[in-house]
Amino acid sequence: MCRKGSYMSRRPHSGTVLAGALTSNNGNITIKWDLMDWTPDGYIAVVTAYNNQKQRSIPSPGWKMSWRWAKKEVIWSMAGAQTTEQGDCSMYKGNIPKSCVLKPTVIDLLPGTPYNQQISNCCKGGVLKPGLASSFQITVGAAGTSNSTVRMAVNFMFTAPKQQYICGPTKNVMRTKFITPALKRTTSALKAYDALDPEGNITMKWDVMSWTPDGYVAVVTMFNFQKYRHIPSPGWTLGWKWAKKEVIWSMVGAQTTEQGDCSKYKGNIPHCCKKDPTVVDLLPGTPYNQQIANCCKGGVLNSWVQDPGNAASSFQISVGAAGTTNKTVRVPRNFTLMGPGPGYTCGPAKVVRPTKFVTTDTRRTTQAMMTWNITCTYSQFLAQRTPTCCVSLSSFYNETIVGCPTCACGCQNNKTESGACLDPDTPHLASVVSPPTKKGTILPPLVQCTRHLCPIRVHWHVKQNYKEYWRVKITITNFNYRLNYSQWNMVAQHPNFDNITQIFSFNYKSITPYAGLNDTAMLWGVKFYNDFLSEAGPLGNVQSEILFRKDQATFSFEKGWAFPRRIYFNGDNCVMPPPDTYPFLPNGGFRPEVSVFASVLLPVLLVFFFFSA
Repeated sequence: MCRKGSYMSRRPHSGTVLAGALTSNNGNITIKWDLMDWTPDGYIAVVTAYNNQKQRSIPSPGWKMSWRWAKKEVIWSMAGAQTTEQGDCSMYKGNIPKSCVLKPTVIDLLPGTPYNQQISNCCKGGVLKPGLASSFQITVGAAGTSNSTVRMAVNFMFTAPKQQYICGPTKNVMRTKFITPALKRTTSALKAYDALDPEGNITMKWDVMSWTPDGYVAVVTMFNFQKYRHIPSPGWTLGWKWAKKEVIWSMVGAQTTEQGDCSKYKGNIPHCCKKDPTVVDLLPGTPYNQQIANCCKGGVLNSWVQDPGNAASSFQISVGAAGTTNKTVRVPRNFTLMGPGPGYTCGPAKVVRPTKFVTTDTRRTTQAMMTWNITCTYSQFLAQRTPTCCVSLSSFYNETIVGCPTCACGCQNNKTESGACLDPDTPHLASVVSPPTKKGTILPPLVQCTRHLCPIRVHWHVKQNYKEYWRVKITITNFNYRLNYSQWNMVAQHPNFDNITQIFSFNYKSITPYAGLNDTAMLWGVKFYNDFLSEAGPLGNVQSEILFRKDQATFSFEKGWAFPRRIYFNGDNCVMPPPDTYPFLPNGGFRPEVSVFASVLLPVLLVFFFFSA
């Protein structure tokens, strides 16, 4: 905390959040530092300064905050604030950090800052009135990537015009908890959380339907309550650890990958005797006597918004050497979910009220003997340490085409998690792109050699301007030679999605993550037309156009307003270009008439851009 005439930071450890607090009997400035997610070489944090002084305001030109890094950290990017100096970043090639200074000084951004550079409670020019807060987001690199390896900054200073504050040492405190707008879910810093789908999760319901001489028969149902993230082929893999010495006598609609050691059983042999079984879905075409409802889709689980009819998967399991009453049954523990790779973290099983079932004629209701739920949430960082998509931008009013950031998903001269890259002019290309030798094998991406090395690129082109409307063209290109995307989807955030007039050749759904804020849209292909995105090549792209109606109170082509705030592809956040590289209006303001030279040159540049990447 900082008091007039103190800030606190803290040293993280397992089970805590990076947050600082300053205290004083006469009021103070409390600065809270919340780590929200890990990155390949550090973390993303939201820093909030609270003015807990009853009568003292921080006037213009506003506050300044500084500290000293504990190691050799750098600041990759910021939103809602900026450093006053970049420092010496000459050792970095390609992506250049925002600041390489050992003792950075941060100031608030001014009112009128482009929307894509803002977060909540930012951009007031540093003015901070009593009882209010000021926030910014910071991406820190060359830092630890876990609570035990991160070292918090030291020697904090907080200054204001004609005011002197003394900051105390940083202190480790309990994790900040965040409650979603619907009040249905609470998350904490350093937990999986998606700002555009705050309620999203995969919930598994385990219903004990009947008792057997040595255990029970249960139906396990997996519900994908994520709005836009699905589990593609080769599908989900579910695992757990038995609490006692249970065995699986039989299964319908799924199977374990290993039987384990069942040598002590004579005659009737269990389906699985492993202490930690791994279960996979059966494939389409399974004989009917091995099926139950919602099974046998090869593990594919579609998203709730895009295909609710296929957003659930079920199987039946007969468990032996277990309890035979509600008091003697022990719920399994240590649940894991692969979808198909890592990314999901599952909580403990919780016993809930038994599920009730209504007969088809609605005249009778039955219920399970016992029910427990398991909730799993997704983290993109756990799924892969490198991004999987990027965004490029262009407009009719500027000849500049802003490509994906260099090395957005990997660099050609480095061995990255994006896998190898392949020149499209390579002779005998088909023989180089070999299919998996084993069904269900997940191969690393083999992407076309580009300066960004992303498997997917989303291009947003501001195409035309009318008196009451404006038009955008979206093109999604697949650069991965080893993977095509069936039932793909894209999520875009832009303030004009609250006034969309027409969309061509894509399906559209407003997903409104927060009440009263309709700025997020989910887009996906039309079935049997463009719902299949082919692998890299001439057919490896889909495109559509969106017509927006102007709201004269907010519409502008200035300060990057016409470009999206963020874009997701198949649930993964795509790398956006730096805000200061966005196509800008020509000097003298916007003129609807575009020069003949620009109208001829821009389409040529776009064609060259798409084929050269």
